[in-house]
Formats: sequence, structure tokens, C-alpha cells
Amino acid sequence: MSFCIGCGECCNYVMITKDEAKRIKNYIKLRGIKVKESSSEIAECKFLNENKQCDIYSARPHVCKIFGKYENLKCDNYKGDTKGIARPGKVKGLTFINDLK
Repeated sequence: MSFCIGCGECCNYVMITKDEAKRIKNYIKLRGIKVKESSSEIAECKFLNENKQCDIYSARPHVCKIFGKYENLKCDNYKGDTKGIARPGKVKGLTFINDLK
């Protein structure tokens, strides 16, 4: 059962490991994916396109792969303003996906 409806609302403030960052960088380089500019203050993932689809779907982080697959990680279909969502602080060994260049 999937608790994901594919709305893209959960694609914000994604934290990734160094290995995931390396894999994503290689993926975008090999496929010539243009990375949109993004501020660290913007909640929406920089790899979410205008159709609310993931441009790095095949190389997406583990947390993205499991989100919507478990009841405690289900989509609440948040319809509010994502600017009010607090950016997580620094976590040792993790990087904010929008900080990738």
C-alpha cells in the first residue's frame, strides 16, 4: 500500500548523506540535468520540476524512496505555505539537498 498521492508537497527540506550527494551529483552530470538555482531558505526541493515530478527520481535519496510507503511517513497533502516550515538545523553527516551545486 502506498500513502503517497504524488502531489510533491512532501518534497521540502530533504536531508541527504554525503554518499547520496555524490550519487546525485554524478547522476545530474551524466544526464546533463540543469540544476535550478535555489536559496537555502526555500523549502521546495530544487529537483522538483514544474509538473511536481522529481528530475532525479532514479537517484533520489533514501528518505524520498520510503516516504509514502509507511503509515508513519504518509503524505498529509499539505496545502499551506511551505515558507512557514522551519529548515532543519545542521546534522552531522547530512547535507540539505538544496545546497548541492
